[in-house]
Amino acid sequence: MASGVESKGEEPTAKEKTLVKKAIALFDTFCNGRQCLDDFIKDASEDLEVSHLNMDPEHKMFILDIISGCSEYKSVLDAVIDVFYDQNYTWISRGDRSQFVIICYLATFALDEIGFEFFTNIVKSLDVRKMYTFMNFFLTNLTTWIQDEWNKIYDASYVEKNWIGPLLRWRPDIEVLVNQLSVGMTCASQLKKPAVRTTKPQEFAITRPKPRPLPMPEEIPVMEKTKPVPQSTYRPPKEMEILEELKQKNHQRSEVQPLLLIKDLIEGGHEPSSFLHWQEKMREKMLQEEMDKSERKHLEGYVSHDRAAVARIRMMERNHKAVQTIKEGKASLMRRYADKRMTEEKGIRVLMQHVAEGRKNSKDAKDKLMRFKQSIVREVSGESKKLLRQALEDSQAEMNKKFQLIREISIMESLPHLRANFYDDTETGGHKLLGEMSVAELKVRLSKIKATEQSKVQDKRKTIQEKRDKASAIAAAIKLGRQSLAPQRAKKAKLKEQVMQSDRNVALRKQHEELSQERQRQKEMEKSKAGPTSKKSTVLPLSCRILQQQHWCGELHQLFSRWVFQYFQ
Repeated sequence: MASGVESKGEEPTAKEKTLVKKAIALFDTFCNGRQCLDDFIKDASEDLEVSHLNMDPEHKMFILDIISGCSEYKSVLDAVIDVFYDQNYTWISRGDRSQFVIICYLATFALDEIGFEFFTNIVKSLDVRKMYTFMNFFLTNLTTWIQDEWNKIYDASYVEKNWIGPLLRWRPDIEVLVNQLSVGMTCASQLKKPAVRTTKPQEFAITRPKPRPLPMPEEIPVMEKTKPVPQSTYRPPKEMEILEELKQKNHQRSEVQPLLLIKDLIEGGHEPSSFLHWQEKMREKMLQEEMDKSERKHLEGYVSHDRAAVARIRMMERNHKAVQTIKEGKASLMRRYADKRMTEEKGIRVLMQHVAEGRKNSKDAKDKLMRFKQSIVREVSGESKKLLRQALEDSQAEMNKKFQLIREISIMESLPHLRANFYDDTETGGHKLLGEMSVAELKVRLSKIKATEQSKVQDKRKTIQEKRDKASAIAAAIKLGRQSLAPQRAKKAKLKEQVMQSDRNVALRKQHEELSQERQRQKEMEKSKAGPTSKKSTVLPLSCRILQQQHWCGELHQLFSRWVFQYFQ
């Protein structure tokens, strides 16, 4: 939104009226048509250039920004305008909707940019009564249902910060504008009414009335008597008497019970002690069977584990033999490859000897040619020698000059260049990456992350301390429970000892020991087999050792690269 369209006058000018009317007309055209926003803005810009040749670029941009902004925030503006029309549908026409949309947009989204004075002139350039009704409606319901409707469309914190907050800052000025509109509406209504002559009233000559007598005081109403507190409040409840009677009856019945037992015995009844003894014996038997079953399952689990371990060891032996076979085949292949390399190296040496002999023959030929040339030179006259010497001296002087120039250039190039590099930790590297940050911002974020981690550590320590306290309380409760169950544990230990001595469990235990001994023997045999082979040191050929070193260097490079990546990540 262009900010240079502010007006310094208090009353709306013709240019401001023209701007707002043109914006309303263009927005009506856009709403009634089916053209997309970008194409409409382009056509409207061309139309404004043709029809208004003297229009400032800022005024043109102001009109186009109003149209684009109203279309962008259509849902936000419609939420206000729809309810306004529902409340004032009796006297406001639907054809005036565009001007209310534009005023709502300017008040909500562009008031800080265009200035309140320019906004006031725009409002005053329109119908006073309509503007007063809308501004009063908007200001009254801003922080109630309007904010609630906007919160349904956008985030509540965003609405509060970017829309409601600025409007509340401008609220005193908007209230002054509403008051000015109210005064203007009143003045307009007064100017429209025709002047009517009014009669001047005159007082009648009437006698003054007598003062009225004082009214009689009202009678104070008599309150009804409250009901007295019932006597049951001070009496004990009947339930206590009933409980006491039941207690006495139970006591009397307990005193009479051994008399009844003896009578039952005399009449041929049986004593329950034998039944109780049999019941206790059966419980012990069932407990013993359960313990025998659990011990048997325990030993069977050990036996199955040992069998699996023996099978695994045998499988490892077979795999070890297969690996040894593969290693032997590999060693034979490496030996063949080393022999092949040795043969190739011998052929290369023979070829190098032939090349050296050829070079030696060419050197002898060059020596012969040089001696022949020297004999020719001796035959040349003394004058030719002088000319040659002079040419040689000239070429030598020119060569010395060139060498001197080259030396000076190399000295100049070798001089150090002063390159000042001023480091600023608040600037980014300029690599044009999305997440690029400066060193200062990295430090700030690192401090925040450290603070967050510290708070997490404190929370974890607090949680661990709570867990330790809870564990100590549980341990104390378990200790008390174990102390209370000590007699039962002693009884169970006795039964367990009887179960351990059963024939079936003794046989399973013996089988478990035999399998464990077999596993131990197999491990010792593996160690004895692995000992001598580990002490052997096979001497490989030179080419095999080079290949091994290259493979080891490649693995070391991969490990170092992985460690660097993990460190910087």
